[in-house]
Amino acid sequence: MDSFRPILDVELREDMFDIRMLLVRIASAYAIFYGCTEFLKEPDNLDQLLDGTAEVWNEVFEWG
Repeated sequence: MDSFRPILDVELREDMFDIRMLLVRIASAYAIFYGCTEFLKEPDNLDQLLDGTAEVWNEVFEWG
């Protein structure tokens, strides 16, 4: 029966409705959104990211 227990447990946090945590979550979401928009302003950035990930995958497959 132990193999059917979930790996992750979902529980309500005590600070879920705390105003400070709400502000931290909003600031984090804004920072992520702002970072993504700044990154995607230059089309070359996305091309470099895709090329870099392709190189990493190739190295992983060649190594493994």
